[in-house]
Amino acid sequence: MIIHPTQNFTYPSPLQHKEDSSFAPPVDNPQSQSMEPSKLPLAAKKVQEEIEALIPQITTVIEDENGNKEYGGDALPALITSLKIALGIDETWEGRLRYWSKTTKIINPRKQGYLIPLMGGIQLNPGGLLKSGSFIQVNNEPILGAGATSLFIVPR
Repeated sequence: MIIHPTQNFTYPSPLQHKEDSSFAPPVDNPQSQSMEPSKLPLAAKKVQEEIEALIPQITTVIEDENGNKEYGGDALPALITSLKIALGIDETWEGRLRYWSKTTKIINPRKQGYLIPLMGGIQLNPGGLLKSGSFIQVNNEPILGAGATSLFIVPR
């Protein structure tokens, strides 16, 4: 993922983003594939809640000039692994915890991934509000509303 940082920094993930100031409510588009939200299984929901509780203590690994953040730290990788296991996602996928300060389009060349909202929810276009306690399988390049904190799980 490339996040236009203040220094050259390329994430190994295939997701990328670019800012998009044209965030609008979801529109019916017959050519876009539907991303239907699912409830997190109980074990995954518990891990999600642990990650949310940990966010104030997590290290910001990088923050760009727009206030977008990637989080890291000692406890986070183990929690992400637990969440992947609870969702039945194998070790060939990786998770990244991010905060987007501005409306952002996710560039997703593989059209694969899982998006798990944290800290309340995420406004998506297309898709509407994705609430905490749910997730979607990403098969397009959605636009995330400003102030989104989320976990992306994508193929390595």
